[in-house]
Amino acid sequence: MKTPKYYYRIVHDWINLHYGKATKCENPLCKGKSKTFEYCLKKGKQHERNIENYFQFCRSCHRLYDMTPESKVIISGYIAGKFNENLKLGPIAKQKRILLIDENKIFDSGQELATYLGSNKASVYMVANGKRKSLYGHKIRYADN
Repeated sequence: MKTPKYYYRIVHDWINLHYGKATKCENPLCKGKSKTFEYCLKKGKQHERNIENYFQFCRSCHRLYDMTPESKVIISGYIAGKFNENLKLGPIAKQKRILLIDENKIFDSGQELATYLGSNKASVYMVANGKRKSLYGHKIRYADN
């Protein structure tokens, strides 16, 4: 018998209905920072209507449990590329100067501006690349454009 296309969602909805939503993290090494909990399929088990096939994990532990070393590299590269094209550029990104428009100041790097604003460089580059409108109300652009 072929399983339906959305069987994963069907099983999770069934488990939530019969056992309630996940309410804790069963990982003994959990740092306890996340407040969002999920059912996580145990390795080697199938998605079935059987609560014994699942752990209750916080979102952070769930992601760590599911990730293989290969997927970590792929996902981290994807995230860097999706949210900040300059993170992948490394030293080249440091060569791009950044303009803080409201104060008409030019910074030699996104990191320098991030330190000035008390932010992080990824947020600076997201604004400079047009992915966000502003950072703490400041408009940011590349000085060379």
